Amino acid sequence: MYPSAVAPVADTYVPVCTNHPEVVDNLYLCGRCQKYFCRDCLVGFQGEWLCRACKRDVTRDLVAGVREGSELATLNQRFVAVFIDGLIFVGPYILMIALAFAEAVSDTVGGALMVGAFALAVFGRPLYEALMYQYADGQTLGKRAVGIRVIRLDEGPISAGQAWGRALGRLMLDSCAGMLNYIAAVFTKDRSALHDLLAKTKVVRVETFDREAYRAAGGQCPKCGAPWGTIESGTRTCHECGYVVELLAFRPPQRNDMTLRLSEAGPGETTPCANHDNNVATVTCDHCGLVMCDLCRTELPTRELCPQCFERLHAERKIAETRTDLIAYQSLVTTYLLLGLLVMPVAVVTGPLTMLFATKLREQRQSLGEPVGRYWMVAIFLAALELLGAIGIWLFLFVDGSAV
Repeated sequence: MYPSAVAPVADTYVPVCTNHPEVVDNLYLCGRCQKYFCRDCLVGFQGEWLCRACKRDVTRDLVAGVREGSELATLNQRFVAVFIDGLIFVGPYILMIALAFAEAVSDTVGGALMVGAFALAVFGRPLYEALMYQYADGQTLGKRAVGIRVIRLDEGPISAGQAWGRALGRLMLDSCAGMLNYIAAVFTKDRSALHDLLAKTKVVRVETFDREAYRAAGGQCPKCGAPWGTIESGTRTCHECGYVVELLAFRPPQRNDMTLRLSEAGPGETTPCANHDNNVATVTCDHCGLVMCDLCRTELPTRELCPQCFERLHAERKIAETRTDLIAYQSLVTTYLLLGLLVMPVAVVTGPLTMLFATKLREQRQSLGEPVGRYWMVAIFLAALELLGAIGIWLFLFVDGSAV
């Protein structure tokens, strides 16, 4: 169904179709550019009624992996941030333990230092994180170092309740679920760990410049962010920081966004579009065979689809060109394989996970048409050896302990 037709905004102004000025009745607004169009110039796509130009832009955004909202932080960035934050507490903790066992320290002071070290290890990190999230714009020192921050799911700054809930939730989940708390970030849409799901937060990259100001001002200095103003080709010196850069003004040619109508096709046999009775069908959908006009035509690098097939296949993740959120299974396989090798007892958990991710790696490469290789087979074999070794260690500990 089409949206409700737009009434004229004033008696002195009569809106007309952007592509067909002779059409003044039953006009609609494009959901993206907010221009007036007739029924023959709009198509339902990704939950909105769009004109041909906007539909093409949305398709290209999907293929390019452009997301609405802030860009999510990578798993590597989050790991480095956690590692840096951990280093902040390592020094004081080691110092307190060392002083507790020093000969010059009395038993009373040593006991107090041990209690302090325990409190620092258990409660210091959550307290630090909660206060930093609440008063430092969602950034701990580690997150600030790598350029990421914690925000709400609706892109706003997190509340005090979310800050404390996320910090205390991570403490409890780390104690109960261990690595499972972080494995969830591999599979969830917003790369959310379990404590993120609990607090309804997500971790994103911090923008280094104002995108809206960049577009409005015609670009910014890449060093200090000062607006360039009008861009002309040639050497340009920033008036704020003196940075010298070579600029190239790009002025794209005007695009033709008109869709051929039956009344404009001239004499001869023509076929109407299946979605627009007044438009000429120019191509067929490569998936279902539906005849469609240039407005409905959704172009991909390897095929052309009608809007209905594109939306269904995109929702089912069956269009390789728009699958830009692929899981890095090879990195996961390598990480858990090395973790099981360095800490053999935990291979009872990392071993099966490595086998699972290795199988997923093979399936992913097959679906993308990439060479499968033998890495996944080697990983499964090594993971099986680690798992057997870990089972042997645990059996030895339990049997030996019961014998004693």
